[in-house]
Amino acid sequence: MNLVFVNSFEKVVDEIQVITAQVTICQSKGLWIVKWSELAQNPDCWFEGDKWQEMLIAFRLKIAEKTKIGFIPILEGEDVLK
Repeated sequence: MNLVFVNSFEKVVDEIQVITAQVTICQSKGLWIVKWSELAQNPDCWFEGDKWQEMLIAFRLKIAEKTKIGFIPILEGEDVLK
């Protein structure tokens, strides 16, 4: 499995609690795999398939959902995976 992209996110729950998560994009045997992992939980597979454009759509939609509920990327960048 080849790791293509990884980024960490945080969501402040209250003054003492922060939820940490990671999103990864991997390629394995011709398939693109996008997973979201929060600490102490099983990873959530957002996408698994062979189409680059479909993977990007799934990735962007799910990231938008996570940012709407308060997850903020720890490493920010412009035009990620365009």
